[in-house]
Amino acid sequence: MSDYDKVFCARYEPNAKMPVRQQFHEHRAACREKWGQEPKACHTSPLDAHALTEPHKRFAEPDIPIESRSYIAKNSWYFVMEAS
Repeated sequence: MSDYDKVFCARYEPNAKMPVRQQFHEHRAACREKWGQEPKACHTSPLDAHALTEPHKRFAEPDIPIESRSYIAKNSWYFVMEAS
């Protein structure tokens, strides 16, 4: 997928107390509902990317690539979608 074939579904979570994995799964579902397709990857902050690698009892590990970007703020999620 080239850069011209991508769109980003950007999401921000104002509730910083919500677990990172919960944020990821809720925002992924919102993007899936809005665009009608599964995200291909997710770009997020280095802190959130690291938190997604830690085990969690209630939420499964992400099954899409997570890419850390230093210019993305904490609690921000950019899901990569195919442009249609």
